[in-house]
Amino acid sequence: MTPLWTVTRRELNEWRPVVWITGALLALVWSLPWLPGVPADDPAAVRAMGSLLVAGLFGLGLALLLGANLLGRDLAEGRLGFYLSQPLSAGNIWFGKVLAGLILLVGSIVVLQLPALVESAWLVPFTGHGASLVRNPLPILLGAFVILSLVLLLTHALAVGFRSRSAWLAVDVAGLAATLALLISAHLGYLRYYALDQRLRGAAIWLIVVLLAWLGAGYLQVRRGGGSLRLGHRWLATIGWTLTVVASLGLVAHAQWTQGGSLHEIERWIGAEAPERGSWIAATGIGPRRSLPETHLYNRDSGASVRAGAISIYWNNPVAFDDSGTHAWAFQRDRFTDPYLVGWKLDATATQLSIPLLQLSSEPRLEAADGWLALIDEPKVSLYRTDPLQLVGEITPSPRAWGSGQWRVLPDGRVRNVWISSDPNAVPFLWEFDGQQETRVEFTAGLGPITWHQVPEDLEEIYFIAGDTLYQYQPDVAPEPRALVEQAAALAIRPGFRHDARLGVVTLDGAPVVATRGDGSTLLQALSSEEPTTLTVPGELFWFRRPRATHPAQLATHDGEKLRLFRIDLEAGRLTAQESAVQVERFLWPHSGGVFVGGSDVAMVNRETGELESVLPRP
Repeated sequence: MTPLWTVTRRELNEWRPVVWITGALLALVWSLPWLPGVPADDPAAVRAMGSLLVAGLFGLGLALLLGANLLGRDLAEGRLGFYLSQPLSAGNIWFGKVLAGLILLVGSIVVLQLPALVESAWLVPFTGHGASLVRNPLPILLGAFVILSLVLLLTHALAVGFRSRSAWLAVDVAGLAATLALLISAHLGYLRYYALDQRLRGAAIWLIVVLLAWLGAGYLQVRRGGGSLRLGHRWLATIGWTLTVVASLGLVAHAQWTQGGSLHEIERWIGAEAPERGSWIAATGIGPRRSLPETHLYNRDSGASVRAGAISIYWNNPVAFDDSGTHAWAFQRDRFTDPYLVGWKLDATATQLSIPLLQLSSEPRLEAADGWLALIDEPKVSLYRTDPLQLVGEITPSPRAWGSGQWRVLPDGRVRNVWISSDPNAVPFLWEFDGQQETRVEFTAGLGPITWHQVPEDLEEIYFIAGDTLYQYQPDVAPEPRALVEQAAALAIRPGFRHDARLGVVTLDGAPVVATRGDGSTLLQALSSEEPTTLTVPGELFWFRRPRATHPAQLATHDGEKLRLFRIDLEAGRLTAQESAVQVERFLWPHSGGVFVGGSDVAMVNRETGELESVLPRP
């Protein structure tokens, strides 16, 4: 029999009552469903949840009790010196006692978890109370074992300190206080930018490092301190708390690392926007430091980049560009602050502007035009002049205007909203605010329910189907909608389809062009006053629009295997299509500014050639 096992067996014999207490608690857990006042409709879940609770509480109490009596009592009573006089090394004594404590901890936790382990097989098909907690209890058991083992060792350190009554107790108090402060700081650092996955990894590494540190410190306590309580406490306190504080500083540094990051680290892009002019682009993606997105501004010409937000909360428009591409605006916030507005002058390096703190709601929006900025924050709309930022006017629209509306700041400073309800019987309207007063126009009065509509991003025209007629409404051109097609059924539109890709409409050279989905192909038809012209392109209609007035119309089709991107023109009364020579990944989703986003790539249509080009560096 090895000396290590001799010490371990002796310790287990001394703690034999723990076995009987564990057995009694196990019997209590099994009998929980029959106790008065306990719901009996789901006995399996009751036992499973009971075993988790009892195992946790008993394990914590046992770890505290074992830690308080691991070596402290032997040192105080002078028995450790006797052990060292025997043919037992310091390692045998220390690790034998620790091993006995860990066996008792593991044994009691596993035994008390038997109901959860057994009932988990029964609970897998169910979704009742507590089922999700016990379907896979092994990670819970492993985490509980590591945490309780550390509790045992830390309790041992504190117990030795109190028994020694030496000045080195101040090291214990200071070390414990510093460790708690650093752990809170690290937790807040992770939480500030939602680095929850990284927090779990950092905590796991910290637990293992600190556990090993206190195991080594306990060994040095016995090896260097011998039977002296004060000398052993000095070694235990200095080595243990020094390594613990260093590990905690590393955890804080790791939490700070998660708050950084550059555009080049992004592994998966999920959104992007670009102004009508200029070389800057805003892209939102997820990198290795956090599990939620962040937004970056990137200059396609110079390669300069700046982080626009540590986390993109506002999915509709994380960055608002003005059309000239000279300014960008975004919200920033972290877990503990209200959102505030930040601006950039888009020169070579995106100079940040000084923006006052704004108290905002949970989902504000920004819309910008040349020299104008609209802050849309329910229930208030605020219009600003920019450079410098100056409030022009504010208004509180009626609650109905806050439905599923689309917002835009026009070049002359008007804030426009197009509101079309999902209820076909609700009358759509166009709402505007010029900084002084608001106007509202119900543009479909008397036309009947809308079964389909499309509103381009510039909000200068609206297409919709009411009854069996396709209409075009241009509020800055004519006060009433104009009928484009009397028999909309000819455009392969079925009533009840809304916001789908069966129909797309853009205006080219003043003539509406309609794209409809065919059988394996897409039909384009120019609806001019002259003889309509048509064009058939391969692939079924996927997406069709002109993001801004100066951009070419873009048509995307798919054949089940890949996406094709076309530039569509109407010249001399004839439709022409120019297919991009660049291979387009499947399911690259279009965003504002003619930007396509898909996985690790962001591509944009070249305004000069109409070709699709990658605009962001790959990670």
